[in-house]
Amino acid sequence: MRNIHLPIILSLFLLNCSTNDSGAEEIMDEPNLPSLTTSLVQEITQNSALSGGNISDDGGVSIIARGVCWSLNQNPTIQNDRTQDGNGIGEFTSVIEGLTANTTYFLRSYATNSVGTSYGEERSFTTSEVEAKIFDGDIVFLIQEEIDDFGNQGYTEITGNVEIGNINVASTTSISNLEGLSTINSVGGNLTLHANDALNSLEGLRNLEVIGGELFLSSNKAFDNIDGLNNLRTIGEGLRVVQNSALSNLDGLSNLTEIGNLLLIFNNDELVNVDGLNNLISVGFDIAIRNNDKLSEINSFNNLEFSTGLSISDNSTLNTINGFSSLKTIQLFLVIENNNSLSSFNGFGELESIGSNLEINNNGALTSLDGLVKLISLGESLTVIQNTELVDFCGIDTLIKTGFTGSYEVSENAYNPSQQEILNGNCQN
Repeated sequence: MRNIHLPIILSLFLLNCSTNDSGAEEIMDEPNLPSLTTSLVQEITQNSALSGGNISDDGGVSIIARGVCWSLNQNPTIQNDRTQDGNGIGEFTSVIEGLTANTTYFLRSYATNSVGTSYGEERSFTTSEVEAKIFDGDIVFLIQEEIDDFGNQGYTEITGNVEIGNINVASTTSISNLEGLSTINSVGGNLTLHANDALNSLEGLRNLEVIGGELFLSSNKAFDNIDGLNNLRTIGEGLRVVQNSALSNLDGLSNLTEIGNLLLIFNNDELVNVDGLNNLISVGFDIAIRNNDKLSEINSFNNLEFSTGLSISDNSTLNTINGFSSLKTIQLFLVIENNNSLSSFNGFGELESIGSNLEINNNGALTSLDGLVKLISLGESLTVIQNTELVDFCGIDTLIKTGFTGSYEVSENAYNPSQQEILNGNCQN
């Protein structure tokens, strides 16, 4: 019996080995990321450049996207600005556009297959400077054609006032973009944008760095941000942001460090934060933030150490003031009133001196004055009235105990201690 079955068993064993050997031969290499290099950056102008790459290996699967990506920061990715220059292996050329003059960029080539995206080596380059060309005098723009024609002249500086829309005329403009002003880096006088109902972007002002006079943004209904001002660093006079009904934030002012006079933010119905003002170091005169119905918190102004006067009032949904954390001195007054939802203003924790008046009135949700714990000097008067939930005055304990002799008016709060009661240790109810 054994002699009969042995050939059959051997045949089956050899057939099985042969089948396994064939399967091993059919195993293919796993696909990989592509390999590529980045071309030199050439033909650099004020707003464009030329580069590209060379894909030497597709990784075993087809290249589905290729191009270059760039950023102001190192190691740019396809999440940053990029070109899309076809597919396949080999050399390709990329035209980079929309750049800012006299600016350093970082660039890499990229290639994408089904495995993922890989990058060539990084290269950096600096765009050309804009040759100065000065417009001497004031100018008013009321229609799009006027801005476009002005842009064809290539001016870099305007010595006088610039009005986009006429503050003295009741009608609105149909101006829809400011690209004709994209080469302007300095305005010597005031810059006013008023009643431009079709203007939804300030991107055409992206190279503006200095305004010698005032920046006045008033009654513009379309733009919800002012990101086109993100290179603005100095305003010689005031900044007024008034009745811009769609404006939701001031992030476009994140590089602004100096305002020479007033800062007024009034009646902006959709404004939810003012975080873009956090790099301000100096404001030459009063700050007033008023009647911004959706402004729920103030977390900015944390680099400001001095203010002439400060008023925060009639912001119906304002809940917290955690900004102003470096503010030590207010020359004249601090007024916080008619903010119905305000529960705390602890951002003033470093404030030591107010030259004239402190008024905290009619803030319906306020329960304590803890934000004033370091206040030791108040020049004239203290008024705390009609804060219906206010029960804790311990935040002014130090002020009273250091000998405050000015006018003291405290009434119609949930607790109304006299100065003597605070001196006796009864600073809260």
